[in-house]
Amino acid sequence: MKKSFFLFFFIITFSLFSQIRLTDVNFEFKKNNDYHQLTTNVNPITSEIFTFASDKESIFGARFNSSVFFSDSLTIKKPNEYNFLLGSSFLENNNPILYWATKNYEEIIGIEFDFENRVTKTIELNVNLKEAFIFNEFSEKGTYYFLIEDKESKAIQLISLKGKTIQKNTLDFSKYNFKDDKQNKTTISDLLKEYGLTKIEKKGFNSFEAGTSKLKYYLHNDTLIFTLDHVTTKTQVLELNLSTFEVNESVFLQNTTEKNIKQSNSLLVNNYLFQLKSNKDIFQIQILDYTNKNLINSYTIDKINPSPFKNSTFYSQTSNSSPRKLKNTKKFINKTSNTKIGALIYNYNGNYIATFGGSKDIRRNSDLLLGVGLAMTSVAAGYNGFDYDTFSGDLVIQNTTFEVVLNSSFEETENNEPLFIDKINQFTSNNKNIRYEHYFPFDNYYILCHYDKKNKAIVLTKFQDGIQ
Repeated sequence: MKKSFFLFFFIITFSLFSQIRLTDVNFEFKKNNDYHQLTTNVNPITSEIFTFASDKESIFGARFNSSVFFSDSLTIKKPNEYNFLLGSSFLENNNPILYWATKNYEEIIGIEFDFENRVTKTIELNVNLKEAFIFNEFSEKGTYYFLIEDKESKAIQLISLKGKTIQKNTLDFSKYNFKDDKQNKTTISDLLKEYGLTKIEKKGFNSFEAGTSKLKYYLHNDTLIFTLDHVTTKTQVLELNLSTFEVNESVFLQNTTEKNIKQSNSLLVNNYLFQLKSNKDIFQIQILDYTNKNLINSYTIDKINPSPFKNSTFYSQTSNSSPRKLKNTKKFINKTSNTKIGALIYNYNGNYIATFGGSKDIRRNSDLLLGVGLAMTSVAAGYNGFDYDTFSGDLVIQNTTFEVVLNSSFEETENNEPLFIDKINQFTSNNKNIRYEHYFPFDNYYILCHYDKKNKAIVLTKFQDGIQ
């Protein structure tokens, strides 16, 4: 999927200034890649960075101080049966604690890393999720969360692990009405099971496919925000206070002037809600103030008139192939009318750099032709049991999108500098020895953590927006 935006040529021109290697630590993964895991967490109080790597036999932990200098490391034997590294949080003494689970989540333990005294401690946690339906799990500000449905009571619960403390809270959605896409009464549990739940990161980039998800969640300060866009008439918003665990609802109605809307969606960015809708004739964007629901700006793309975005080009891209330019708005409308529409938006230097469009799963023509050819050959040979689906090719993603830069008033403008994600993409694509890479915000920049297969080291590299 093409994550980059406008200025790839800038990245090439300024490639020497694209990244700064901050630090590294020697480490070698043992064989059997199935057991390799690498994760990083930042202590929100001390700003220390902790990176943990594990293979089939051992767990390696490295500590970096707030200036991103290597401080210390510890290696321990991996506990038997606990093969799934869930994540980490921090104890009151600021020591990191790693959470490990058995295959079926029947048992979860914590391993405290005490770098000062060079010891570790295993902590048994009274959490058994074998009989739970896990909707999602995530970490925020040093706490690890599970959003689940208890299979026996059918109640939705939010379980939090913070150090050794386990808190279970039942979430009450009973006073709110939920309907499916056919306007039949349903429950939020059924909706979560049908559509899944996608996390939208507040900082950094999200994939365009994440932006097309119908049910999303956002972490904003001490509030967990759910947005439901499975019906075309509205965006239903549920705000969960992570201190009181109270749930409040807001509803943002879609503009009803257009009829026969086939698709709709939304994306929450800072304090603005971008609402999208489309049918066979139009693709519409409206930007609302999240606090008062006032309309800030709106744009409509139709088949007849030129695009309101004069600096944008429509593209269609299948899997990782080169993007194909579309001639006009009619082509764009035709291709997006039968897709899951969505948006990818990044706020940089007061501007909103956005991708709008649609996504769908397709089978490549070459795979389809191969399947037809094999089927015909099979029939000609007198064999009628040919399984066409087996040879019809795997599904791949096709995105039909355009990119635009909006200023603080949500009017089209220009961006003249490359973004950190472009630099990371270039860096990783040009380095074949990179493994298990992930990035995270730190201070006013981003750090890419990865394993260098050639040099057998865990490396932290700095990336920033703009020409650096």
